[in-house]
Amino acid sequence: MASPSIRASALVLTLLTAGCLEPLGDAGACHDSSVAPAFAVDSEPPAALDAAPRVLRLHLRPPVGSTIDAATVALVEGEVGSSQLGQLARGEVSMALQERLVPAQVWTEGDSVVVAPTVALTAGASYTLASGAPRQATPLTVVTEDAIPLLTLAWPPAGRGAGAWPAVWCGEQAPSLAPPTAPIALAPDGGDARLAPGMAPELASLPCLRLEAVASASSTQLRLAPPAAFDEAGSAIASLEPTALSGDASPDSPVAVDCDGDELPIGPGPAACLEIQDDRARLHPSETPRLWGVASADGTLARYHPAAAGEPFLIHPLPPAQSLELKILALDRAGGTQLFEPTITTLPPMAHVVINEVLANPIGEEPQQEWVELYNDGLAPAHLADHRLEDIGGETVLPAVDLPPGAFALVVREDYDAAAEYDPVPPDGVLLLRVAELGKGGLNNSGEPLKLVAPDGRVLSRAPAEPKPKAGESVARRTPKALDGLTDSFVRGAPTPGAPNEAVSSR
Repeated sequence: MASPSIRASALVLTLLTAGCLEPLGDAGACHDSSVAPAFAVDSEPPAALDAAPRVLRLHLRPPVGSTIDAATVALVEGEVGSSQLGQLARGEVSMALQERLVPAQVWTEGDSVVVAPTVALTAGASYTLASGAPRQATPLTVVTEDAIPLLTLAWPPAGRGAGAWPAVWCGEQAPSLAPPTAPIALAPDGGDARLAPGMAPELASLPCLRLEAVASASSTQLRLAPPAAFDEAGSAIASLEPTALSGDASPDSPVAVDCDGDELPIGPGPAACLEIQDDRARLHPSETPRLWGVASADGTLARYHPAAAGEPFLIHPLPPAQSLELKILALDRAGGTQLFEPTITTLPPMAHVVINEVLANPIGEEPQQEWVELYNDGLAPAHLADHRLEDIGGETVLPAVDLPPGAFALVVREDYDAAAEYDPVPPDGVLLLRVAELGKGGLNNSGEPLKLVAPDGRVLSRAPAEPKPKAGESVARRTPKALDGLTDSFVRGAPTPGAPNEAVSSR
């Protein structure tokens, strides 16, 4: 069913192109404005088709007494010609056309047909709403910049349905939404729900919106979340990343986690372990899939993290050397919540040195032009005397220098040329830590694990052997706070020695 905004405004968009009622040849695109359109199109939320939002539903409305065959309707990347419309009409879609079809759910509502893409459309891209019976191709262009914020799906985990428990979308800043909103009829026929702020009532301060069921449906029904959240005046205030929600709401069996001696157990089990540092804490949850939310009692901190595989995450920023109260909330697959309210005392300011980027396969001379970039992500200087950089072949002892907070350093061979051709060079003033050897005869071009070890033997940071870089590419940490050992913490990209990373690919 259409949203309350659509029912209230009943905005009908004039088609930007008419329908192709007769074939124009294999290469002919349906742009003949002299032919009357076979049906009109409404956008939900309301928008012009030449400035469509990235998340939307399209309502196809035929004239009174006419029908549209929903089985012949599709949203396609790029233009569509009469040949492709014929394929849709016959139900014989070529591989070339299949590759351009946008994943979508299509259903009928009375005489109308609804097309709901199940992925967010690409900003600035062009699409065609294509129908084989009647034949019509309507162009659609997506805005280059969203007029309202796009919230991404934080919960449920990928491949899991929502059932009668909340689905949660989050962003940098959630829009103001006064609860409760009017009931939303989940499409196609999945029962009623409401949008409310936060990931749960106990933690409404998080930059999230949650969809709560208020009338259940059978466990086999497919439910589509609304494309947008609306305020009381019927205006769209946020796009919601498309998702299909099933009725699978069975809880996962709780799994306990083992905490080290210096970690704080959180909840019964325990459900998580908290390693308290200075301006941050590291939460290590159990393997039970949960959406975690963390907020400080004074409201200065609000973070969320979906932990489908028990991966640790950072709670940041915290005030160093202070006692503070936290609210930690865990939301499980069945809608159950656990609220933990520990009081913690953070440590004084510390150094946090990470292996931030590695160039093991330069275009220039090897091994002379190889380097390992260190970055101090902490609040205090790092004294690098007797620290070691270890790889499979051996270890490299670092010189006795201080690395200030927020500073980069490049570990390089003594014969490294900072002004050499072919590879990017570091900015003036970047600290160069020259050593006799970097690895055993150089770093492995195909990648190898590295670790930074403190004088007392503690491993401070690790860099993985994967992803394997191409010649001239570095392997870089997505952000200095990306934790070791996590999928996609490191990615390939253009080298940025002594500067913030710009790596773009994990493949």
